[in-house]
Amino acid sequence: MEFEGFLLPGERPWEPRWQLLQGVVSSKGARVLELGCNLELLSTYALRNGAADAFGVDIDETLLQANSLLQQAFRVSYRTKHLDFDDQVPWEEELTAFRPTIVTALSVLHWVRDVPRFLRFLQRFDVLLYEGHDRDPVERARLAQAGFGDISLVGRSERNRSVFLARATR
Repeated sequence: MEFEGFLLPGERPWEPRWQLLQGVVSSKGARVLELGCNLELLSTYALRNGAADAFGVDIDETLLQANSLLQQAFRVSYRTKHLDFDDQVPWEEELTAFRPTIVTALSVLHWVRDVPRFLRFLQRFDVLLYEGHDRDPVERARLAQAGFGDISLVGRSERNRSVFLARATR
């Protein structure tokens, strides 16, 4: 990504990713829970575009430490947490207590061993932005199993992975 005239290298090009994601749901007034947040660029950009609050979770402590510098550079502030979704501690309640209006799980499920537990957690929420690693029918079935009835393919990531917007139908 480019920041104040400096090109910052990274694993994925950020601008095309943001263009895809920001067009899916409005962040205005949203409470964004970013699961597997990496550097948490999505939360940072969501806050700069009107989100009310954000909370990012990742297993990599180094990335979360780097995020504190990102927050300073972009003049935003939000909570982060180091967390392994396969850890036996009951992390679900703390994340649910944040009361997110949008949950993102972009390229996360692939790395989780306890898939049923993670899907049960996702079914607590009404709006999910989800990037999967498997074929579209497999990912759609997973999202439907988690209680999402309105599932739309919104695009493909730069790695040609499907990105879905899933809404709960309760």
